[in-house]
Amino acid sequence: MAQVMTPDTHNPTEVLAGPVERVTFHSPESGFCVLRVKARGHRDLVTVVGHAAMISAGEWITASGVWLNDRTHGLQFKAQFLKASAPSSGDEDKTNPLCGRRVCRSVRRHCSRIGCPS
Repeated sequence: MAQVMTPDTHNPTEVLAGPVERVTFHSPESGFCVLRVKARGHRDLVTVVGHAAMISAGEWITASGVWLNDRTHGLQFKAQFLKASAPSSGDEDKTNPLCGRRVCRSVRRHCSRIGCPS
């Protein structure tokens, strides 16, 4: 994960990327949104707060910002920059860097034969 120290704060700026699993809240008027994201390098879903004109589940986001521990809502990633793009049209899983390679295709074939949960 890329980290850059900003001169005005002691919190390092971090970059998160991953698919939006759920849009918890979105205000069309202000663009403020609360998202649950399956971010690379994180086991659990991450709460991302930021601003986006339009956002929906399944879209891929890239965000830069800082981690905050909200007293009411807990640990959140506050995005200072948020870019959303359409989900991949292929069957590749962007959260897995091996997808599209022989190893990932082999695992998918194996799981489809024995019925692994996806």
